[in-house]
Amino acid sequence: MGKQLCAWLALLIGVVALLSCQGGNATAPAATAVPPTASPTPGNAAYLDMFETVWATIDERYFDPTFGGVDWPAVHDRYRPLIAAAQDNHEFYQLINQMVRELRVSHVFVIPPTAMAYLQSTDTCAGSAGLDVRPVDGQMVVTAVKPGYPAEAAGLRPGDVILTVEGLPVERADELMLLDLPAASEEERLAAAFATARDLFYGEPGTAVTITYLDAQDQVHEAQLLRQQRTERLAESSEGLPPFYVEVETRQLEGSIGYIDFSAFHTGVLQEVLDAIDALQGAPGLILDLRGNPGGFYPVRKGIAEKFFQERTLFWRYETRPGLDLPGFEHEAYLEPADPVYTGTLIILVDEFSASSAEEFSGAMQATGRAAIVGQRTAGKVLVGDIVQLPNGALFIYPLARTVLSDGTVLEGHGVIPDVEVPLDRAQIQQGIDAPLEAAVAYIKAQSGRMGP
Repeated sequence: MGKQLCAWLALLIGVVALLSCQGGNATAPAATAVPPTASPTPGNAAYLDMFETVWATIDERYFDPTFGGVDWPAVHDRYRPLIAAAQDNHEFYQLINQMVRELRVSHVFVIPPTAMAYLQSTDTCAGSAGLDVRPVDGQMVVTAVKPGYPAEAAGLRPGDVILTVEGLPVERADELMLLDLPAASEEERLAAAFATARDLFYGEPGTAVTITYLDAQDQVHEAQLLRQQRTERLAESSEGLPPFYVEVETRQLEGSIGYIDFSAFHTGVLQEVLDAIDALQGAPGLILDLRGNPGGFYPVRKGIAEKFFQERTLFWRYETRPGLDLPGFEHEAYLEPADPVYTGTLIILVDEFSASSAEEFSGAMQATGRAAIVGQRTAGKVLVGDIVQLPNGALFIYPLARTVLSDGTVLEGHGVIPDVEVPLDRAQIQQGIDAPLEAAVAYIKAQSGRMGP
């Protein structure tokens, strides 16, 4: 599978919590409420056929021939009778996903065909409630409220705490997911719950999401936010995928420090980001803000990275199963300098919602010594996925390769660890203080030595 498809996979399903863009006034139905498909039926040999396909694909093509220490043949023998006894589709998908999750890596699960209509990236959803959130000390805190959107009109402000979404506490929002996908750990489940809650603020224009929240005085409020048409630019995907809503913000901060924030590594932002880098050539420092960036396409992250290197540089390599024939697959990613090259201090902002290709990009920039990372540790979900369509239309996603950075770091399960870690603080958010951004500015000022206090 080409890197473009891998990148789309990362955008769409790389972070486990997948929500509907077709939600009505209530949330999309949970997996148990989705009508069963026509086949397979309970007791049907099709369950076992799909099980054998999934197991054999992992056995033959999974990037790690040791399976991370898991006895894969024993897993087969343990699950086969359970699959044969599955009474319905819900039980089957629960079991098959429980089996592959024993590998304890990202990018491995089976998506039921009944869930396909609901699987939309938040970057393709046409409607938004107009707010962003992040976990802060175990709470889901509003970090941004977009002017002119329903969240602002309802009175939400940065620093407010989201308590419930669609009647469920945010800590249990993973119950609203459409996939029969067991979490590998409580930490992973909670991360999926928070990501699910965040994703529910996107959907079809005119549909609503109901929340309760704490204001600055810790008073409880309820609000129904009617998602409205997004104002971001809609960019077509040359990869034959749905169009994406993209946004690029460029500005100069104090001391002429450059700042660029872009929503995803999408082809629709590439030229604008490259032009912004060129326009900021004279800046003593440049900040790339990848907080909340879900990743994107290989040529985009490669093209942006090439603006920061003066020599041909190994960016990362992909490890696959030894001896596996993958025609056209590039095992090493090299950067070729792009004129003009920006040579000033480079800072990349990340957080736990910086995912997949955004992790790969920031981690590789850090490993080469070209950039310092500021913010919070990323999720550590960085594998190259492949897709197998099962006979009933379900999709099986599994890791075909893993990314190894130029210094030998494996990001999967590790994430990008900031050089300067800056935890979020609710009180600072309420005051409009962007602590990670301020830390990035301070880092550049310390490096340059030619800027005033």
